[in-house]
Amino acid sequence: MDRNRVHYYSQYDLSIEWNLQQIEELLQDFDASGFIKDLNDIIELYHIKKHIDYGNHLLTWNENYINNLKSTVNTFPRIIVMYLRRLSNEALYDQYKLLDWGYIESFWEIISHYDILDLLDEAFLNNVLSEEGNLRPILQQEKIVNRFGTCLRNKMMFNNLSAHILLDQYVRKGLNDSGKTYFFPSSLTIEDKEDIIVRFLNQDEPNLNYVRLVRQVKDSSNQIILTPRTRLLAESVEENLTNRLLDKANVIHSSYSIAYDRSENVPPTRIEPSEDGFMLIHSWKYIEGLNKTQKILVFGYLFGMIGEDWIISLVNKDYETGCLESVLASMDHSKNAYFRNWSCHFNNNLALGNTTLYSQVLPSMGERLESLVKSFYESHFKEDYGYTTLPLTLPEEDADWIAKCRTIMPELDSVSKQYDLFIKEEDLDPRLFQFEKPSLTTDVKSLFENKYYEINGSPMELWEPMCFLYKMGEVLHVVNGFDTTGIENFHDFITRYEVPYSVYTDFRKGKIDKLISSGYIKVDEQGILRLANVPAIKILGCLWRNRAISYWHHDKPIRELLDEWKNEGLLKTDDHLLCESERNLFSYYLNKSQYTNGPDIRNRYAHGSIPAGGDMNIHAKNYYTLMMLLILLLLKIEDEFRIGLFIVQENIPIKNE
Repeated sequence: MDRNRVHYYSQYDLSIEWNLQQIEELLQDFDASGFIKDLNDIIELYHIKKHIDYGNHLLTWNENYINNLKSTVNTFPRIIVMYLRRLSNEALYDQYKLLDWGYIESFWEIISHYDILDLLDEAFLNNVLSEEGNLRPILQQEKIVNRFGTCLRNKMMFNNLSAHILLDQYVRKGLNDSGKTYFFPSSLTIEDKEDIIVRFLNQDEPNLNYVRLVRQVKDSSNQIILTPRTRLLAESVEENLTNRLLDKANVIHSSYSIAYDRSENVPPTRIEPSEDGFMLIHSWKYIEGLNKTQKILVFGYLFGMIGEDWIISLVNKDYETGCLESVLASMDHSKNAYFRNWSCHFNNNLALGNTTLYSQVLPSMGERLESLVKSFYESHFKEDYGYTTLPLTLPEEDADWIAKCRTIMPELDSVSKQYDLFIKEEDLDPRLFQFEKPSLTTDVKSLFENKYYEINGSPMELWEPMCFLYKMGEVLHVVNGFDTTGIENFHDFITRYEVPYSVYTDFRKGKIDKLISSGYIKVDEQGILRLANVPAIKILGCLWRNRAISYWHHDKPIRELLDEWKNEGLLKTDDHLLCESERNLFSYYLNKSQYTNGPDIRNRYAHGSIPAGGDMNIHAKNYYTLMMLLILLLLKIEDEFRIGLFIVQENIPIKNE
C-alpha cells in the first residue's frame, strides 16, 4: 500500500478535511470485494465510518450525497465482522503483524466495540505480547481485560512498560486532557502494582520522567499504595539520574545573583547582566533609611513578591506557560501535582534568594528579620489599624535550623487562626482563641465577602473575547507591515500601533468582528481599531493574568461592571483572605493534602516528627521558605486593613451577599 490511509483521531484534528477528500475518492463506486485485501483495509473502513458518524463532511457535499454516504458506511460493521470471523487464529495473527502502526489501537477497539472477543484466545495474546509495546492498546479495552484478566495480570508483572501504564493512569496529568484510560485485571493486587513499580525503579536506566511520577503518587486504597521504602528508592533513583543528566556537556546552565550596593545615589533596585545570567542589585542606603514597617513592605514592591491587585506574584500563571513547556510538563507531572512553569519556578527561587540574603544583611544595619516581622505584626497592626494581636514567638538567633523551623511553623498557623477568629467575632479575645480549632492559612476568610471575583464556569461571553484580546495563540497581532517584537497579544498590538481594520482579510476577520459587535473594540472614523469598553477590557485582562480580580483595588465603574456580571451569573465571588491561586501556592509548600510534589514543610516539622537527613542546608532553606510565607501572609492582611481604611474614608456602603 503506497498511499496514506484514512485516520480518525478526534474532532479537533487538523487533518479532517484531507481525510474527507480521501474518503470521497475511496468510496466512489465503492465495491467491498475489490477494496478489501487485508486487515489494514478493514480497519480503514472503521475509520471512514467514524468520520461519517461524527458528522464530518466537505462543504461541497450536498444532502443527497451525504445520505448516500451514510447508507454505504452503515454496511461496514457487517463487512468488518464477517471478514474477521473468516480468519483462523494463525491468519489473524499474521495479518495483525502487518498492520500499519497507526491502526494497531483500532484493532483492539474493533474487537471490543463489535463484541467479538471469541476471536481471541490466550495463545493469540501471548504472541502479540511478545512485543512489549502492544500492552498499552489492549489495556484500553475493558471487555478484553475482564475476559483475559489472569493472562494479562501475568504479562503485566514482567512487562517493562507496565509501570509506565500504571503511572499514566493513576498519576500522570494527560497532555491537554487527552490521556487514554487504562483498565487493569481485578487479580492485579495493590502489592502487585508496587512490585511492578519497584522492578521499574531497579532497571539500569529507568525513564526519569516516570521516576518523578513515582515520587508524586498519592496513596489510594483502590488504586495504588507505595510504602515509605519504595518512595525512598524513587527519591534516590531520581537524584542519581538527575546528577547524571546535569553532568552531560549538552546541559545549558544559567544563573542569577543578588547583591547590595552601598553607593550613594543609586536606584532602590536595578538589574545588570552577568556572564551567564543577570545580577539583581538593591540599594543598601535606600533600605537602611527605611523605618521598621517599611523594611517589611519591601518584600512586596522592591523584591517583587506582590503584583497586580496585591496578588502574590509567586503563583503559577497559565498565560506564562508556553506550548513546549506544557508538553514537557505533561511528561513528569501528576494529576495531583502543583505545576510550576519556568516563570513561576524562577520567581519563587528569586524570592527565596531575596529572603535569605536580606536576613543575612539586616544585622549589619542593626536589625534582625525576625524582630522586624514581630514589630510589623504586633506594633504596626495595632498602632496603624487598631488590630491587637497575640504575641508572635519567633526563633532566637542562635537556635539551630531544625529548632527554627519547629518554632516558626506553629506561628504561621497561629497568625492564620487569630485573623480568622477576628473575622468571625470582630474581635480577638485571647480566651476564646484557646477554644478555637486550628485554622489552615488556606481556610482563612476575608473582611470582605466580595474580596475576589472569578469566572463562574466557562461562559463563552467572557472566555471568547478574553482569548481574542489576550491569548498569544490567536495570532491576531501578527500582521504584515508591523514590527510586533515584544507584543504577545491583540490588546497590546492595537494599543501600541494604529491598526487599520482593513488589514484583516483572512479567517481572523471574523474574530475582530465579534469583538466589535460585542462592544469591546470599535473602528473610528479613520478606520483604525480602538479599545471601546475599557472597564470590561481591564476586567478581562486581570482575569486572564490572575484568574481573579480584587474588587476593591479598582475604581467605581469597574466595580459596578463586576457586580453586573456577577448578577448575570458570569462571575462568582471568593471571600477568602487568599485568592485560589495563592491558596494553591501555600498548599504546595506546606502539605501534601492537595499536591503531591511539594516540600511538605508542615508535616516535616510537626510535633514529634524527626526531619529526615542531616543536611542543614535543607532545613535552612525550609526556614527561609516559612519566613517568606509568613511575611506574604502579613502583607495580605495589611492589604485588607488598607482597603478597610479606604472604604471608611470614602464612606462607601458595603453590600452583604
